Amino acid sequence: EKIKLLSEIYPFSSQVQQIILGNLKFNKIREQDDRGYVSLHSRWEADIDSVDNLPKFGLDSLKIEAFTKLIRMAKEAGAKVFIIRSPIFCKTTWNDDVEICIRQSKAQGVPFWDFSQDTLFLNHSYLFKDPGHLNHEGALIFSGIISDSIAPYLKR
Repeated sequence: EKIKLLSEIYPFSSQVQQIILGNLKFNKIREQDDRGYVSLHSRWEADIDSVDNLPKFGLDSLKIEAFTKLIRMAKEAGAKVFIIRSPIFCKTTWNDDVEICIRQSKAQGVPFWDFSQDTLFLNHSYLFKDPGHLNHEGALIFSGIISDSIAPYLKR
């Protein structure tokens, strides 16, 4: 253990194996993607869960600062910025992250849309691959909603 502590990579030792495996040739065979989009075709069949009882970990000031800086840098580069919270297949009232998004959208003058608890998605498990990911059918619907939502801002 003392020898391991001498290495500066020790804090990252659990990641070393993942990094090596991720770079091996046999691991490069992946699903085809369309400019970063990989369609997911399975359907989530389980009932919706509630995560209201999860422990709250508090807000990470470094992540908030990084989020703020990302928005500012994107705007300075001339990008149109939108903050969007994607649908998830679980009911929750734990919204610390939503509060941060609301605060940042107001402070930096960018639109924020929260689709995490949208009943269009919450009422249709078949639109999800798993509780955190839309499948292809759900992604097409969500992309259309987002496209319609941002269109008026792009005409300005």
